[in-house]
Amino acid sequence: MHWPAWVAWRLVRSRAGRLLTLTGWAAVTGVFLGVAALVIAMALMTGFQQDLKAKLLGGIPHVTLTGLRPESLQAVLGRLDEVRRLPTVRSVFPTVYAQGLLVSPYGSTGVLIKGVPSEARSDIPVLTRLVGGRWDRLTAQDGVAVGRGLAQRLGVWAGDSVRLVIPDSIASPMGLLPRLRRVYVAAVFQSDMYEFDNTWVFMHVDLARRLFQPSGGASAVELMLDDVDRAPQVARQAAERFRDVGVVTETWMDQNRALFAALQLEKWMLFAAITLIVVVASFNIITHLALMVHEKRSRIAMMMAMGAEGRAIQRVFLYQGLVLGLTGIVAGLIVGGTASFVLDHYRLIRLPVEVYFIPYLPFRLRWLDVLWIALVTAGIVLLAAWFPARQVTQLRPTEILRSPP
Repeated sequence: MHWPAWVAWRLVRSRAGRLLTLTGWAAVTGVFLGVAALVIAMALMTGFQQDLKAKLLGGIPHVTLTGLRPESLQAVLGRLDEVRRLPTVRSVFPTVYAQGLLVSPYGSTGVLIKGVPSEARSDIPVLTRLVGGRWDRLTAQDGVAVGRGLAQRLGVWAGDSVRLVIPDSIASPMGLLPRLRRVYVAAVFQSDMYEFDNTWVFMHVDLARRLFQPSGGASAVELMLDDVDRAPQVARQAAERFRDVGVVTETWMDQNRALFAALQLEKWMLFAAITLIVVVASFNIITHLALMVHEKRSRIAMMMAMGAEGRAIQRVFLYQGLVLGLTGIVAGLIVGGTASFVLDHYRLIRLPVEVYFIPYLPFRLRWLDVLWIALVTAGIVLLAAWFPARQVTQLRPTEILRSPP
């Protein structure tokens, strides 16, 4: 073993330099608490982002193609095979978007309506969690699928009928009246996203076309991808391929850019704030090593008089500070990682779904975040240990040896 490291280890284990001293315990505990808090906070923010992303992608398309003119989408619908050949594209289908009012004997509420073809249901995760009814009853005639929250608000369930009020007016002897259509609830889904479960209504695309008669035969053409992170690349290729017909592309990232940018900014601001705990704890390391240098100054002077280099002795105290800091870092990573796993596995922190979109706080720990936390805190500890260790090179051994003990 290199002798400065051997001496540093002896000082840590000795009575004078043992971690049981007040300043040593304060240094290790402060670093430990700071690192554990950083691990839990990063796991929380990462888990919240990933869970929110998964739930959002459960109900929205990865890439959306819309037209500047009615004939734009007609051109896309006639060339769907070209769209399917784009990289990572899993499915392509036309959709119809509209708004309406659902009325039951127990209440009424405004809804967002989306018409999708039968073959697209398996590619929309929000439609895969049924709590009532069957998908094969969602035909082009009159069946609709509603979220569990919407069904409870209207007091209906699978098999019940409701009236759909369409905003388009029709002329009658009594003036302009909204169009009415009686439909029945074919299925009830639950996505755990408040907006989807309480606002959205899905129906067959042919039924939506008959009710809302969109120009061009559809409101949009939607793409579902195997790799959602490649959505911008797919959108650019689609825009280049249909540039001549006036097609506009939009990705799920474009639709939620502000949300995820705010979450990412909040994550790193939280990281910077909690890092201050480690910075404050590093002052305990400075205090501990400064007291150690002062206590051992006579022995340091004797070693320097015997030929030991000041930089070698400086490394002794630098290593001692690293032992204190790394002990707290390792303990904080273990405790923080364990706490994150327990909190996520048992879903201990519940949330109101109507406010936060998710029923509990998820914790997801990434190895990149762990590595970043370890490197940043190790750098702070190294810097804190360097300041008092630097005092060793400024000692004058002759004056110390001449002075009375």
